Amino acid sequence: MYRIFEELKNITITITIYIYIYIYIYIYSLFLFVIDSGDYFEVNFEIHNINTRNKSNLHLPISNLSVYQKGPYYTGIRVFNSLPSQIK
Repeated sequence: MYRIFEELKNITITITIYIYIYIYIYIYSLFLFVIDSGDYFEVNFEIHNINTRNKSNLHLPISNLSVYQKGPYYTGIRVFNSLPSQIK
């Protein structure tokens, strides 16, 4: 009976590893999308001339639809803006 629990523990660890790999691939593909299609994005200092600490971040467009906010364009901008300035 204890053998079944050990096998289940191994299965859940394997599933957890696959989930982490899937999340890593998704975030990596978002970074590639933002970097490859840089002409479609505006930087904050292009929108206004105020010298702020977020001037090098990409500008997030105003959106009321959660479908748009969960899409790759909006999510890619949010993930890219969360990077440290040295990596951007």
